[in-house]
Amino acid sequence: MEKINTVVIGAGAIGLAIAYELSRTDPDLVVVEKESSFGRHTSSRNSEVIHAGHYYNTGSLKAKLCVEGNALLYDYLNRIGIQHRNTGKVILATDATEQDVLTGYMKRGIANGCSGFKLLNSSEVHELEPSAKCNSGLWIPSTGIFDTHEYMHSLATAIEDQGAYIVYGEEVTSIKRKLGFTSWTFPAENSFSARI
Repeated sequence: MEKINTVVIGAGAIGLAIAYELSRTDPDLVVVEKESSFGRHTSSRNSEVIHAGHYYNTGSLKAKLCVEGNALLYDYLNRIGIQHRNTGKVILATDATEQDVLTGYMKRGIANGCSGFKLLNSSEVHELEPSAKCNSGLWIPSTGIFDTHEYMHSLATAIEDQGAYIVYGEEVTSIKRKLGFTSWTFPAENSFSARI
């Protein structure tokens, strides 16, 4: 049984990002992915939107991580040169009830640490998007889009460049804790153990 410091299960966007950060300081790490390549599930079936953080409850971990992750993701994409656009987003309201929802998003976004939110009247929305028909809108400047495949490819390359490994086509079938180590077993009787 091979002993390593860290095993990351899953080579989607989250698993790769975790492995990238951990392997920067300790490359004694293996990412285990059951598919033949990275990002074959949820990570390749999303809208590729960089979210601002206004949808999540104030004080929640999701809100905190979304706002921090927004800035960190733009920084990484710029630094590595991955295709992306900081498009911003306008959420539209067509009646008073929807206007109340926009006001709630704005208050929550500001409380969560988002910046630059602005309530727009219909004329201001029309300047941004002439085809929009609404009473008002909420401008959210930190929303954007990016190439998730290119992003995951860059993480996978960096992980291996840092001396860690990604093992494709292997599925973790059991996890056991024993004497300060955790062991992972794969169907072909391959196994690793890592410190807790």
